[in-house]
Formats: sequence, C-alpha cells, structure tokens
Amino acid sequence: MTLQIFIILSLLLQLFAAFLALRLIPLTGRRSVWVIIAAALSLMALRRILALSTAAHITTGNLFAETLSIIIGMLWVAGVWRIRDVFLRLKRAEIVLARDKDYYQSLFTDNRSVMLLIDPDTADIVDANPAACQFYGYSLDEITRKKISDINTLSKAEVHAEMERARTDARNFFRFKHQLADGTIRDVEVYSGPVTVNNKQLLYSIIHDVTEQRRATEALERTTHLARSVLYATHEGIYGLKPNGEIMFINEAAMKMTGWQEDEIVGRLHHELVHHSNVDGTPYPTEKCPVYDTIRTGKIRYVRNEVFWRKDGTYFPVAYTSTPITEDDKIIGAVVTFRDITREQAAEITRVRLETAIEQSAESIFITDPMGTIEYVNPAFERITGYTYHEAVGQNPRILKSGEHDLAFYENLWDTITAGRTWYGQFTNKRKDGSLYQEDAAISPVFDETGKIINFVAVKRDITEQVNLENQLRQSQKMEALGRLVGEVAHDFNNILTAVNGFAELLHARLHDATNRQYAASIAASGQRAANLIRQLMAFSRKQVSRPETVNAGTQIEDMAPMLSRVLPENISLKISAAENLDYISIDPTQLEQIILNLVVNARDAMPRGGSIVIRTENVTLDDTYVAAHLGASPGDHVRISVADTGMGIPSEIKDKIFEPFFTTKSQGKGTGLGLSTVFGIVKQHNGNIWVYSEPGKGTEFKLYFPTVDNTAAAETATADTADAFSAPAGEIVLLVEDNDTVRLLAEDILTFSGYKVISALSAEDALAAGPFNTVDVLLTDVVLPGKNGKELADILTERYPQMAVVFMSGYSRDILSEQGIIGKDIYLVEKPFSATALQATVAAALVNR
Repeated sequence: MTLQIFIILSLLLQLFAAFLALRLIPLTGRRSVWVIIAAALSLMALRRILALSTAAHITTGNLFAETLSIIIGMLWVAGVWRIRDVFLRLKRAEIVLARDKDYYQSLFTDNRSVMLLIDPDTADIVDANPAACQFYGYSLDEITRKKISDINTLSKAEVHAEMERARTDARNFFRFKHQLADGTIRDVEVYSGPVTVNNKQLLYSIIHDVTEQRRATEALERTTHLARSVLYATHEGIYGLKPNGEIMFINEAAMKMTGWQEDEIVGRLHHELVHHSNVDGTPYPTEKCPVYDTIRTGKIRYVRNEVFWRKDGTYFPVAYTSTPITEDDKIIGAVVTFRDITREQAAEITRVRLETAIEQSAESIFITDPMGTIEYVNPAFERITGYTYHEAVGQNPRILKSGEHDLAFYENLWDTITAGRTWYGQFTNKRKDGSLYQEDAAISPVFDETGKIINFVAVKRDITEQVNLENQLRQSQKMEALGRLVGEVAHDFNNILTAVNGFAELLHARLHDATNRQYAASIAASGQRAANLIRQLMAFSRKQVSRPETVNAGTQIEDMAPMLSRVLPENISLKISAAENLDYISIDPTQLEQIILNLVVNARDAMPRGGSIVIRTENVTLDDTYVAAHLGASPGDHVRISVADTGMGIPSEIKDKIFEPFFTTKSQGKGTGLGLSTVFGIVKQHNGNIWVYSEPGKGTEFKLYFPTVDNTAAAETATADTADAFSAPAGEIVLLVEDNDTVRLLAEDILTFSGYKVISALSAEDALAAGPFNTVDVLLTDVVLPGKNGKELADILTERYPQMAVVFMSGYSRDILSEQGIIGKDIYLVEKPFSATALQATVAAALVNR
C-alpha cells in the first residue's frame, strides 16, 4: 500500500512537471523543446501507471526505486518551476526593455527637437535623432562619423572646454553657431548634460535653431533704437501721457517748442503746463480735451488750430494727433504728436489767395506729378478743353494730343522740363469734343527744398481766335496782294487785248477775201475769249464792271432752279430753301447768278458718285463776337447765302488756297482755277464776306454774308455806254491821250476811219503842250497816265473848252474808279478791251449829250 502511494505521488509529480514544461512555451517561445520534455515526463508517468497495475509484484527494492522516482519528480518540479520563474523574470525584463525602447523611441528618435549624444572624451557624435539629421543635412551614418567640433564654429579647444562644463554640470545652456552640410551658419541654443549609457558617460544635447528668433530680436532692437532715434530726431513734438494725464516722456522737438526741459515736465499734468487755456485765455476744460477723450474712449483724435502754451506764457497754434497706448486691450495712456503751424497758417492764407487767383484765371492751368499724371486743373482748363476736373485728374496730358505735332516735338518738351528748364511754345491740341484749338504755353518744373522735381505746372492761353485772325489777316493780305497783282496784269493785258481785238475788227471790216476775213474773225474770237478770261480775273481783283441792284436773293436763286438743274447729273439732288421775309441786298443780279452757278458746279465736281446740294438763304445778325473771330466781317443785319454739299470735302492743307486764281485740284484741262476766285472777288466787291467750312469725307459748305439794304432804295444804274441816237461824224476834233502806243494807234485808226480828226498825245503834259487849239470837241483820255491822270487833264481842258465832251478809257471798272474818286458815275467810260463799235458809239454819245 505504501508503494502504491509512492507510485501515485511520483506519477502526480511527473504530470505536474510536464504541465509546467508546457507552460514555459509562451514564456520562452521554445515549443519543440518543452513539448519533448513534457512528452518524456508523460511517458514516465505512464510507466508509473503500468506499475500500479502490477503492484502485486512490487518488491522492497522497488520501493526504494519509487522513492528515488519521487525525489527525481520533485526535483523536476522544482527545476521546471525555477526555470519558469527565471523565464518570467526574463519576460518581465523584456517587457521593461521594450517599454524603455518605446520611451527612447519617443524621447529621442521620434522627437522633433534636434538631439545629439556626444562622447565628451573624443568629441565624437555617438548618435543623432532624425530631426538632427534633417537639420544638419547629413545622414545618420555621415553625422555619426563627425565630431561636434566639425559642426560648431568654435575652435576645438573652445569646444572641449564647453563640453567639460556640460559634463560637470557647471553649465548646461550654451549659445553657439553651427554649420550645416550646405555651409549655412545657424544660431543655436544648446541644452546639454551628462548621461550614462552602458556604463559610459555621454553628453545628451538638445539643440534649438534660434536664427530667426535672433534675427527678429535684433530687428526689434534695431526698430526700438530707430523708434528712439526718430522720437528724439523728428521735428514734430511728441510726448506720452499716463491715464491721469501725467507726462511720461517728451522728445527734443517738444521741449524746444514748449520751452520745458525733460526733468521739468515729466511727471506733471499735461493740462497744467501745455494745454490749459484757449487763445483768449479762458480755461480749457479737461472733459472737453480731445487728448483725454482718447484716453477715455481709445479713439484717435486729430485737432487743428488749437494752441499749446510755452513755459514763458506765450502760445503758438498747433495741429496735433492723440493716439491711445494699449496693453492687453487696456488703455494705459496716450501719445500726443504735434507741430507748430504758425507758418502753415500764413502759408494757408497765401495758398488760398493763390488758389483763388488760379481758379479765377483766364489761362488754362494744370499741375502734374513728375511722371506727367495730372493732379490738378483749374476751371479755365475745364472750359477750354471740355474735360471736367474729375475726368482730367489721373490722366496724362496726352488726352489733349491732336496728332499735329511729331514725336520729336514732344521729346524736346519732355527733355527740357525734366532737365529743370521751362519750356515755351505753342500747341495745337484737341478738345474732348474732337475740335482743335491753339494754345500758347509755358511748362515749368517745381522743385522741393532739395532741388528734386516734384511737379510740373503748365500755364496755357487759348490763342485759337488770335491765330485764326492772324491766319485770316495773312490770307486777306495775300488775296489783296494777289488781287492787286492780277489787277495790274489784267490792266496791262487789257491794253494788249484792246489792240488785238480792235485791229482784228478793223482788219475784218477792210478785208474782202473770205479766207482772210475768216482769219481775222478767228483772231477776234480768240481775243474775245481772252477778254472773258480777263473779266474773270478782274472779278477776282474786284475791278470788273458791276451794276448793283436792290434784289431779293432768295427769289432770284429760286428763279435759277431750272438752269441749275440742267448742269447737275441725275444722281445729285438740289434743294433751295429761301427764308420768308428775306431782307434785300445790293448786288449785280448777273454776278449773283455767276456766284451761285460757280458754287453749284464746284459742289457737283466734288461729288462724282452723287449726293445732294442745299442752297439756303436766311436773315442773320452778326454780333461783335462773330466779327471779332472773322476778319473783315462787320456787325449788323446780313443775308446769309449758304451752299452745302455732301461731297469729298476739302483737305485742311489746301483750304487757304481755294480762292487763289488758277489754283485747282482738277486734272489738267478740266478747270481754269478761276471759279472760286471769281466768287471771292464778286463777294468782296459787294462788301460781303465768304467763309468755307469743310472736313474731308464730310462735305463742304460755303457761307456768304451780304449787308442788307432798304428795299425801297432804287438800284443805281450806270450811264449808258451807247447813245440812243447820234449823227454821223462831220470832222469833229478828238484829242486822244494814251500812253500805250498800240492802244493809241488803234483808237486813232478807229476814230480816223470813222471820220474824226484826231490829235494824239502820250501824256497829259504832252496834250497841254500841244495846244492851244481853236476848239476840241471830244477829249478821249486814259484814266491812268504818267504824271497828271486823265481826270486832272479833263478838269484843266474843260476850263479852256467848256463845250468839250469827255470820254475816259480804262481797264478798271467804273466802280473802282468811282471809289477812288477819279471819275464820277455819270461820265462816259470805255472799258478796255473795247471794240471799234463800242468806241465809236461812246464818242458819238458824248458828242450828242455835251
């Protein structure tokens, strides 16, 4: 029985040992080892079970053996238990180690701060966290092969000394400059102390990059220094106040303006020393003071035209600003910035006067910045250009550019004013509505106290009217000169034509051969065409014969409608508009028709593709303003005749030439260039004026102005050139005075052929020296003679021969001779070139009516 107990006990010990062996698997991870041991122990237990089944054969020796088995089983259990305990401790140590590793990972490897482990004996970098690798720009392998002296900009000795301080805890905070892999130097703060790793003392260093912080600190220090410098260097007075109004600080400018020194004013109340009274000496209540309002409400206040008081009891006008001082959103005081505006007030008065003068100036004035941007324009600028103040400010003067000046013109202007000189000159500029105008300008630079150009000011005078009048005067003088030249040429040419036509007429009368007569007739016809041309030239020079009548221009032009329609093609429409109750004018009706016909034909030629012509007559009154702008015009009531077309227009460069004789834009053989010059001469001869308004592509309008007359006045008529009836010559004596040999010979031939006795003389002096005669029946004299003229000769001879008839010859018209006071309107005049018939008839009429 005892043996069986021993066997059971041994069995249990072996099974328990096998159980313990299997429990070691999760602790050690050695599954196969502990399974084999557990299996061996289990087989031993199985043998004990088999022993129990044969207990009847157990001997005393067996008991001893079982006792040993029990002892061995107990040793197994004890051994396995002990091994389990060891492994449990190892497991716990592993858990602790893993936890410490996590702590290390968290505190060193994963930390965003730059960390290094340094061997203080060798200065080797033992370890570096990823943040350090990233900061320095090295890999872990590269950085752990370096010494700390390779990174620190100090010398090796200085680095060693600093590490000794860190190892002994004599110092654990340092400021260094570390060099990165790319050579960049960074300011760092280092916290370093000793740490033991594997029984080795190392230095554990935490590095902070303070480069930006240091720069910011330095910038703040510079800013603080600058603010302090500005505070004490500025020309504006500055002082600070506590919430109760006590002065905390004051700058040099404020002390200079108030007369108080810093030690005298700091700590005292602002309202007791500086701002205690108004200008009139009455107290300034604290509750109304803007400075105290700033302290109470935090509002920035700007005040002008108050006064501050000096230490000596005098005051000065100031403009000041009070600004709150805050800390943690709490108002802890105010800063007052002020300036003495004594000069400003005086300057303001001057400025107001200048501004008033500029605002009321008739000259256009504008001011630009140094780049040419307009900053100010006066009302005259607005009136002249059409641009309002707000439209012009911010723009460049190029808005007035007309295109009439080339680039070099503007470059010269800009070079002059940017060089600091004043530019003088004239502009052709363009208004907002597109119309052009002339300006006389002076553009000057404006300098500051350092000599720098800060503005440009332009003072410009509108001289459009003056330029127009000057142009009109030049044009008038040119046309007058042309008229005199043409008149002189026509006068001389008339003498030639007189001879050509007269001799051709005589030749035709005396020839009997038909062919020769035809030749003579052709010469006379050509001479007549030349005479017509001369009449046109005489019309331009206002020296042709004019027989004005009192006419209604509207009615006469309407009567011309059928004739005008015949000269116009189907693609040109004609409209005639006559005002009701149109006033009368004094004009030769035939010449009025000539004017209208010439203008209509001119308009027709300007519309090769068709268009429309409008002729309008109306009453107008020309005022002084119009007269001032149109040279030669006279104020008062006029009839205006306008002829407008929709043709190609007249280019501006030729507009001043269109009234000149022989000027034409038509191709050769298409025009004589005398149409408009004839119109001009006729209008001027009748005391009228003509103006042309035209733009290329927009048509042309001629406006003619004639002074009105009383419609009851009778038209003046010239003395007839021919007599109603006269008897044949009977040997009457004609004293012929003509300085032109050809004309004199012609007149002598005609008169002799007609039956008169002719006495010829070259001048008045020759005629007077040739006498005395018993009688002179007719004096036939040229008006213009060398020495005494024909009128003076006639006066002398009329006293000698009271019954003598007088006939004048001239290439000038009766009107011109009458205006010049040479002859009267009731005398006999033969106008050159004259025909034989006209000369015979006029002399005969003078004889009949003497």
